[in-house]
Amino acid sequence: MKKITAVIAAAFLVSSVSVALASNGEEVFNKNCKACHANGGNIANPKKTLKKADMDANNLKTVDDVVKLIRNATKPMPSYDASKISDADAKAVSEYILKTFAK
Repeated sequence: MKKITAVIAAAFLVSSVSVALASNGEEVFNKNCKACHANGGNIANPKKTLKKADMDANNLKTVDDVVKLIRNATKPMPSYDASKISDADAKAVSEYILKTFAK
């Protein structure tokens, strides 16, 4: 019985952490990205949306690719260094973007 309880507790902890990361990524997106990228669009450049076809065409296929863009964007998109968006938040928002828009 103790083993089952421990396994259930561990599974709950892992799922709670995943939910927290997902909501954090969404929160970071809403705070920093949504104004220009609402619903995965792009008000400044319609050819660079967050939709899968555009992300693929712009070589943004992985979390690391998106983090690099966040850190080294070209105008009109602002770059966000670690003092503006932490490394953990950059990763979380990148995961959120890929899971939400680039399906």
